[in-house]
Amino acid sequence: MPGFDETSQLDRPGVFRLNLDLGRAEFERLFRFPPKDFEEHRDEFDFARLDTVVPHPGYALYGFGSIVMPGPQMLPEIDRLLAIAHARAVDRHERASHQAADQQC
Repeated sequence: MPGFDETSQLDRPGVFRLNLDLGRAEFERLFRFPPKDFEEHRDEFDFARLDTVVPHPGYALYGFGSIVMPGPQMLPEIDRLLAIAHARAVDRHERASHQAADQQC
């Protein structure tokens, strides 16, 4: 879609991006600054670079990272980051379930 995240150059043939909800702590561990400071660091990253974990160009402020065309050598890191993202999703779901149950009482 033209005009949206052209920095990742996802219009290249066969190119895709894996987006990951890292959360604040992991985001800061990886990039050495908190998500809220992303705009100050935006120019430090090549969002089109292949096989590299970078802040997500559109959602870094929310603690998201991304990898354009992750290769096989990235699998251990991808597994680790997916486990973090999954745990965050489970936590959100459980909190929402508890809130819904509390509202029914």
